[in-house]
Formats: sequence, structure tokens, C-alpha cells
Amino acid sequence: MDSQIDVLIRKHKILICAGSGGVGKTTMAASIGVRAAQLGLRVLVLTIDPAKRLATSLGLTNLASEEILVPNQNFKGQLWAAVVDSKKIFDEFVMSHIHDPEEREKVLKNRLYDQLSTTLNGSQEYTALEKLYQVSQNKNYDLIVLDTPPSQHAVDFLRAPQKMYSLFQNAIVKWFLPQTKASGFRGLLDRSTKMVFQTLETLTGSAFLEELREFFFVIKSLQAVVQEHSAEIHRILTGVNTTFIAVTSFDAIKISEAKIFQKMLMSNGYSLSMVIINRSFPEWTQSETEYLEKDTDSRVQRLKSYYQDLKSYYTQHQCAFEDFYNEFKNEFEVVRIPDFDQDIYSLQSIEKIAEELVTRSGASS
Repeated sequence: MDSQIDVLIRKHKILICAGSGGVGKTTMAASIGVRAAQLGLRVLVLTIDPAKRLATSLGLTNLASEEILVPNQNFKGQLWAAVVDSKKIFDEFVMSHIHDPEEREKVLKNRLYDQLSTTLNGSQEYTALEKLYQVSQNKNYDLIVLDTPPSQHAVDFLRAPQKMYSLFQNAIVKWFLPQTKASGFRGLLDRSTKMVFQTLETLTGSAFLEELREFFFVIKSLQAVVQEHSAEIHRILTGVNTTFIAVTSFDAIKISEAKIFQKMLMSNGYSLSMVIINRSFPEWTQSETEYLEKDTDSRVQRLKSYYQDLKSYYTQHQCAFEDFYNEFKNEFEVVRIPDFDQDIYSLQSIEKIAEELVTRSGASS
């Protein structure tokens, strides 16, 4: 009988690993990709700025944005990986929809555009979704696993398309662009706008003001396609072939954040199928517990005592986990992955985590 993680892999075309920063989303995404390849699928893991050792494990030593066949694999299927390069995706997006070479060059050199494509809040999240949209169109893969950007809060990822869509709305764009005819209230608004621009020109200089105008001309030209892609991205995220896997850590605050994220997903029509509690406090198996009860060796008993002391130290986190599990166990699978005593440094290490996912996610009913 398949484990729950195997069921999710076979049932969906897109799995999205989401959660706040520092909980191990990238490692989990890679492990799920490994498991999918073991099952015989052609799978792509899209990752965001992976840790150096993990990048090396996946063959992404130069952080290439192109899809790369992960080296040294021996799976029934194939594992591919790529890094989402926000700047490159934005540039390609502009170049494919602005056909005048001179206009394209102006855009790529515009300082405001540079901020939009690199450091604007939500730009990394949006480009991750744009890359997902692009890859999902080519049908080269049986499964795509997306590792979401390391946001402070998981919900930031879901808000990215809305933020980008808002930036490209007519009401904002028209305010910055000159009007050919104006009368009545519109005429008054244009005069007040002109005064604002005159003040800006005095403060920043005419060169910056011209860049500002050029930037919003660009937004105007891309408006329709951004709105179209935002709607299509939402359709993909809420479709039956897509589900979310929330990744959190064995920490009371992080588990509480996972609960908020779960409620937002459900209220907005997204599918959540699994929550992974990563780096959790390890529990002994039944056979190990029986062995400890029977063995009278003083060293074993000291080990048992040390374990109980540590477990007491993590009582708060354990209670938070148990409350979360009891509240949601009938809605989705809750999986605990223990904290390992070594870093992820090879493909074999990722395979070990994949094995834990299979073992601990339980059998499908």
C-alpha cells in the first residue's frame, strides 16, 4: 500500500512546499523530488537560493536558472532541478512582450525597473510563480515541485500576484501618464498632478522624472499580459492538479504560524494535503522503548534519563504539536521528520530524508 506522500506525488502535477523562512522547505522539496524520481516520474524541482551544500547535492553549483539533470542519480525516473532567478525571469518577460528593441533597452536600463525586478517586496514570489507558469505550459515533466521563497510569513507568497496585479492597475498607471484631453474634475486632477511632478523635478532632477514616466509607460504596455498571467497563475494554484505541502519546524511559534497559513489556504480555495513538522524531537520506536524497559545496564538507564530530561525541555513544543495534530489530523496528513545529526551534503542524504517521508507519512486508507 502506498504511503501518503506517494499518493500525493502520483495524484498531482504540481506540489508547492510553503512555509516561513528557515524551516527546511528547500530540503523537503528536494526530498519529495527524489521520491517522485524513485517512483519513475520525470520531475523538476524549482528552488529559490538553496544552501550551498544542497545546491551542490542537486548539481546547481553555478545556480543555473536552466533545468539541469541532477548528476549521480540512479532512479527509475529522472530528477531535474533549476534555480528561480528573479531578475532573469523579469527580463525575459519584458523582452518577450516589448517588441521594439530600443524600448526594451530603455526598460532594462531603467533604475525603477531594476528595483521592480530585484528588490521590490513580492517580486521574488511573483517570479517564482511566473516560472511555475512557464514550466507548466511545456508538459516536459510529470511533476513539478516548487520551493517557495524564504518569506518571513508563508502568506506573503500567496499575496504576491495580488501585489503585482495592483501595481499594474489602470488607476495607478494613468496618474503618472500624460492625458491628451482633460476637462472638469479630470482637468483639475491633471493640474494638481502637474504640480506634483514639478515638485518632484525640483527635488530629484528631470532625469529621474523621465525614468519615472518611462517606467509607467512600460507598465502600461505590459498591463494586459500581467493581468492575464496573474489570473492564470491563480487558476493553476487552485486547480485539482495542484496541492500545497506546508513545512514548519518543531517550535510553538512556527506551528502557530502554520495554523494561520492553513486557514488562509482553505479560505481562499487552495488545497492543503500535508503539513511536515521538520526537525522535530525524535521519538523512540516501540521496540526501542521495550528494550530500554528490560535492560538494566546503568549506561542505558542514564541514556534513558537524559532522553527524558530533553523531552521535558521540549514540553511546550510537544504540546503545541499535539494540539495542532489533534485539531487537523482528520483534514490532512501531519508528518514529523526528526532532526538529523548531520547536514545535507549529498544526494544520498536527500534520499535518506525521502525515506523518512515515506516511512512517517503513513499508509493511504
